[in-house]
Amino acid sequence: MSKIVSYEEFCLHYELDSSVTDSRTQYNEYCNNLTVFNNAAADNITKKAIKKARNTK
Repeated sequence: MSKIVSYEEFCLHYELDSSVTDSRTQYNEYCNNLTVFNNAAADNITKKAIKKARNTK
């Protein structure tokens, strides 16, 4: 799973002006998308663990 970077790091990486509202919008979308991705990854890990536990009985 990936860690969300700070707004400052995000703007620096993508060469965005941190004082512009659109940059904040892009950062918020990044955070939302990363959260969805991380949740999907966690669900997948959980499903694999459940399947493994069921198969070891």
